[in-house]
Amino acid sequence: MRVRLNLSFPKTHRALARWIVLVFVLSLLLGAAFVLAELHHDCTGENCQICAAVAHTVSFLKAETVSLALPIMHAAWLSAALLAGAVPKQALTETPSLVTLKVKLSD
Repeated sequence: MRVRLNLSFPKTHRALARWIVLVFVLSLLLGAAFVLAELHHDCTGENCQICAAVAHTVSFLKAETVSLALPIMHAAWLSAALLAGAVPKQALTETPSLVTLKVKLSD
């Protein structure tokens, strides 16, 4: 017998999760856009503030993508485990066998 797992979250939790995902996605996209925009700037030399900002943004993006990889992997494994144990809404119609019908087979 399979147990149906019912995961329901309040609307506030779902809205908060959407905001968190939106902030992460925007930080990744805007950081990458900044790096691409300032990639070929007029460098002033050794103490260039733009080069320092680009280096800082690149290190931030690397750290952010690494920190996101583990939760994404865990979410994928959890989703696979939940889908493996999920019960379909439509029950599969089983054809009864002769044994379940207790049919006597005699020639």
